[in-house]
Amino acid sequence: MNNVWVPNQASIVINIDPRMGFLRFSKITGQPNFEWKQYAVDDNGQISLLSGDIVEKISGFGTLIATIDGGYAIVFANVSNSGISSNDLFAVRAGIYGIFLARNQQTTTIPYLLFQSSLPDLNITNIRCSVEYADIAHTCVLTMKRAMNVTNVTSIANPTQFITPFFNPYYIKLRFLSSGSVLSLSTLKVNTSQDDYIVTTLPYGGYALTTFNQSGDGLLLNFYLTFFDESDNPVRWEFSENSTSTNFAGAFNILNNNTLLLAQTEPTNSWRLFVNDLPRFNGNR
Repeated sequence: MNNVWVPNQASIVINIDPRMGFLRFSKITGQPNFEWKQYAVDDNGQISLLSGDIVEKISGFGTLIATIDGGYAIVFANVSNSGISSNDLFAVRAGIYGIFLARNQQTTTIPYLLFQSSLPDLNITNIRCSVEYADIAHTCVLTMKRAMNVTNVTSIANPTQFITPFFNPYYIKLRFLSSGSVLSLSTLKVNTSQDDYIVTTLPYGGYALTTFNQSGDGLLLNFYLTFFDESDNPVRWEFSENSTSTNFAGAFNILNNNTLLLAQTEPTNSWRLFVNDLPRFNGNR
C-alpha cells in the first residue's frame, strides 16, 4: 500500500433528470475504500456539493447507474476464490451487490445482494447497466468466466480443447428495482467472446449489446450491434449482421424516439453520422 496518485480512478453518472445533478464515485488513494459525492447544478451552471460518504472494501469490478426514482445505484462484484474449501458446495464465491442512494442522501446504505454463485474459479470481468424505458426497472448484464486450473480442466471430456463454453465468457442479465428487489435472472445467448461491451435498453422494449474492435490495419474501429427482444432472444436485423466503421471514440447514442446515431469515420475536414430506426418490441408503447 502506498500513496502514489493513480489517475482515471473516478466515474460520473448524470441523474435521470439532468437538472438534479450527478454522482461522482472515486477510489481513495492509498486505501482499499471508495468515496461517493452527490452534486447539484443550478440554472447558472454552478456546481454545489449535496452529500457524500465512504464505501469500504469493494474488491471487485463496479459501475454506476442513475435509478428511475431520481437516485443512484453503485453496482459491484465481490469474488472470493481463495480460502474456501472446494468441498464446500454451498459457499458463496461470487456476488453482485447494489448500494442504493436517494438524492441528497447523507450516508452509505447497506449493500443489497442482487446475485450470488457458488461456482468455483469464477471471475466476473464486466458489469454494464441501464434503465429500462418500457418497464419500471433496471438491467445489468454480467460477463462471467471460469478460470482454468488442474481440477476443472481434467473434468472436461477432452482437456486439450480449451475453447469451449466452459471457459468462454457467458453473459447473465439481471433485472431489479431501485428498492433492491430482483425481478428476474437469465442467461443470454450472445454469439461473441468479447469481454467489453455496452448494454443499452431500448425505448420500445428489448435491449442492444454493442462491441468494438480495431480493423486489421489498426486504422478503423469496427462497431457491432446485437439486439434482444423482451424474452432475451437475439433478433436478426440487417445492421446487426455486419459491422460498420466508426470514429476512434466509438461515439454513438440511442435517442428517445428509438433512433440510432453513430459517428462515422472522419476525414480530415468533415464528419458524418449514420442514422437508423431501431426495431420496436413493444409495439406503440
